[in-house]
Amino acid sequence: MDIKIIALDLDGTLLTTDKRLTEENRRALERAADNGIEIVPSTGRFYKGMPDVIKDLDFVHYAITINGAEVLDLRKDTVIYGSDIPLDTALYLNDRFDALGVAHDVYVQSIGYMDRRFLDNIEEYLPDPIYCSTLRGMRVPLDDVRAFMIETGKNVQKVQIFSKSVDILMQTGDYIRQNFPELIATSSLKNNLEVNNAKANKGDALRALTDYLGLNPENTMAFGDGGNDLPMLRAAGVSIAMGNSLQILKDEADYTTLTHDHNGVAYMINKLLDGEL
Repeated sequence: MDIKIIALDLDGTLLTTDKRLTEENRRALERAADNGIEIVPSTGRFYKGMPDVIKDLDFVHYAITINGAEVLDLRKDTVIYGSDIPLDTALYLNDRFDALGVAHDVYVQSIGYMDRRFLDNIEEYLPDPIYCSTLRGMRVPLDDVRAFMIETGKNVQKVQIFSKSVDILMQTGDYIRQNFPELIATSSLKNNLEVNNAKANKGDALRALTDYLGLNPENTMAFGDGGNDLPMLRAAGVSIAMGNSLQILKDEADYTTLTHDHNGVAYMINKLLDGEL
């Protein structure tokens, strides 16, 4: 296999449940980089919201962020691909989410914002205390996000909702898919729904990066566990689902590896480099 890019989801894939990068995974990434392979974090997070342990890896030169709404060349500090949600659409969704009684946030110019009324009480919407703590550290609290959106007048990179009701999340996803064909609604967690421009997905982002680097999709390997990773796995030359993945990823992927808590990424990268794939 002539793999030149390894694209990796973070939460549920490269990082453990408690958001650590294990030494085994770090060594495998470094080994791949030493073999000339670009290591590309591919996440629903904005770049500044990525863990320092990932941003501090000196061999990471590119990043796919906000579910593919932004692809970054980190060495040149430039955006090489991007696709946003029009402001009017984002405002409409903001109002609909308010009516549903779910917590919601918005990404504008690679920063996440959330109303204080949600952020201060996020445990009411999310059952995972680790993610609640992470979310508080990644959002700018505002008194009125809607007013902020109108004041800035910028298009939006992503809107997201959080709810303990899986039914509400599923119904909202169906509503968006039926009424907004220009958008894509996916989940990276059991209790969230992420909405992007349909062109802002990890698959299109990965293709944009390969074009930028003069490579082919066949030169890519991708790891993921959630619904927002499916376009990336479909776009990659070699696709790998984590052992903790949704079943649809396991059904479609070329391989299924160990779970994120058992160094599934390192297991498959070492197999690749040892010529066992």
